[in-house]
Amino acid sequence: MGLASESKSQLVLNAVARTTSFTSSDIQVSARSLSLHINTTAFGTSSNTVTINGKDLGSGTYYLLLASAAIAANSLIRLRVTPHSLTAAANSVAIDLVPDVVQVVVTAGNSNPSTYTLTLVEHV
Repeated sequence: MGLASESKSQLVLNAVARTTSFTSSDIQVSARSLSLHINTTAFGTSSNTVTINGKDLGSGTYYLLLASAAIAANSLIRLRVTPHSLTAAANSVAIDLVPDVVQVVVTAGNSNPSTYTLTLVEHV
């Protein structure tokens, strides 16, 4: 029987049709691992890329933890950052320490609308 793990979810961005890029405010994280769920429910001919960035608290500079592949269809995609021994996978899993502060950025590939929700899940 496996060990139970605790998790905490927070909505980063609710589902509204968007035509521009989005940058979250700083998100305080207190977990060792995190998942970002990107639930795209309405896509025309848009294409978005999502990144999870860490923040260096000394300089205030953001650095890339993980970037998704281009998202161009309705789907639920999970990006994961963890120090645990998962297999690293390009554009979906990063083996790294989770910093105290993260930021989520959605870069719109064009001005066509897409509707998506972003949910951050912290895993203790």
